[in-house]
Parts: sequence; structure tokens; C-alpha cells
Amino acid sequence: DRMPLDRMPLDRMPLDRMPLDRMSVSASVPATMPMPSPGSSSAAQEATTTHVEPLHVLLVEDDDAGREFLRRLLRTAGHSVGTASSYAEARKCLAVVPPLSYDLMLTDVSLPDGSGWDLAAIARDARPTMRVGVITGWEPHDGSNEAHGAEFVLRKPIRAAELLAHVAGRKPPVATE
Repeated sequence: DRMPLDRMPLDRMPLDRMPLDRMSVSASVPATMPMPSPGSSSAAQEATTTHVEPLHVLLVEDDDAGREFLRRLLRTAGHSVGTASSYAEARKCLAVVPPLSYDLMLTDVSLPDGSGWDLAAIARDARPTMRVGVITGWEPHDGSNEAHGAEFVLRKPIRAAELLAHVAGRKPPVATE
């Protein structure tokens, strides 16, 4: 049985189902994140500090509230963020001459005017050094992520720690329920 949305804690509610009047976003993310030392056990981890380089991210999300949430989360983590609300708008951003130096494109799969998978492949062809991440509420797609141009795939609802780890190029933390 699924919990009714009006009884669901806000931190568990999918972004696309959250009423805008209940949405409030605030986050505090350190510029450096503790990382376990190589070979350390989970019981006795010795933390080291790894600096996260700020990235220039192109965020493609058609849902206004979801786009704003992700934009704020990425900016709070120190990244600069350009946004697009459609496939066509994202294509225009990628076609700017001289090209904007995006380090990463993060795109939703279901866009009103095209597929995020197609956009990922186009982005990788146009800018081979740019990393690409895909966000989806659907079940995992058959085939490898790389075949579609994506380095990583995030399932909705998105966990902030998982997103930020992927953006930083690190292995995401293990989810605990």
C-alpha cells in the first residue's frame, strides 16, 4: 500500500507530486566533503577531505519546481547552473558559438518536445569531454547508460547526496531506508 500524499513526510515525497505550497528548499553543503581513506572499513573510517571543483552545469528539466529545486541544490554546492526547460532550448544552449564551457549536462528523460536519451547522445557527440547525467522516474532502461551517452542515471525521487556525489564524479553513498 502507498502512503497518501497528505500524510507523506516532505523529505520522502516525489518532487513531481509535491504541492508547490508545501515545497521549501534549503540546504547547506560544505565546499569540501569528507571521504573515506582507501582501504578503511566502514566501522572505523578515517576521513580525509576532498575538494569539489565547481562545475558549469546545464540543467534540462521541464517541471518548473523540479528545475528550481535542482538549480538551487547545485548552486548551494558551489556550481554555476544554466537551465533549459525543453529539448529545443537545450539544443540551442549546446549550439552556442563560441560554445559555453559546460562540464556536465543533467537532463530529465521525459521532455515535452523530445527524449532526454536523444539529447544525451547529441550532447556527447557535440561535446565529447562534457559529462552527461540523466534523471528519470521510469524503470531502468535496457542497455548500458553509455550507449545513450549518459555517464550516470538518477531515479526519482532524487536524493541530494546521491546527485551531488555523481556531479562531483564520486561513487554515491549507499542509500539507507
